[in-house]
Amino acid sequence: MNTEYNTVYGQFEKIFKEQAESFIPEDDIKITLKMEKIRFENAEKNAAQFIASLLKERGWSVDKVKKHQDFSKKYCPHRTLDKGWASFINMIKDFMKGSSGGETKIKVGDKVRVKESAKQYATGEEMAWFVKGSIYEVNQVAGNKILLSDIMSWVWLDDVAPVNGPSKACFQ
Repeated sequence: MNTEYNTVYGQFEKIFKEQAESFIPEDDIKITLKMEKIRFENAEKNAAQFIASLLKERGWSVDKVKKHQDFSKKYCPHRTLDKGWASFINMIKDFMKGSSGGETKIKVGDKVRVKESAKQYATGEEMAWFVKGSIYEVNQVAGNKILLSDIMSWVWLDDVAPVNGPSKACFQ
């Protein structure tokens, strides 16, 4: 996450805390802000996946993707722009590369390791620390997400890597 985004997010957090201080306990503010950030990141990832599928379906490249700002001159979508437009475009490119013709290399029964860099499940909830680095068997594949054995949770394909080894979770 770039510093500009962190600065903007920090300013939002400060203003929100000041306005809410009198009637919301501080712990609730932190939880609310954290959930808002997680929901935004999940929504942005879903948008990138959807845009990538439309581009692939039509045979278009990412040059067709435009910001609201390109038409209205407003700083919009502001949260995505705060994080960096290039990172959003790269996320779309990753989804376009991720599955050729709607198929993926990972299939049911394969073993995968959850990457240490994974931050959240495909549902938007924060990923448990013990899941990262562990190996699971794939129970289902649906687009760019997979359902993992043992934890029975949906994880993004880009948050796992195929491995050879035992299918039972290995906590390291």
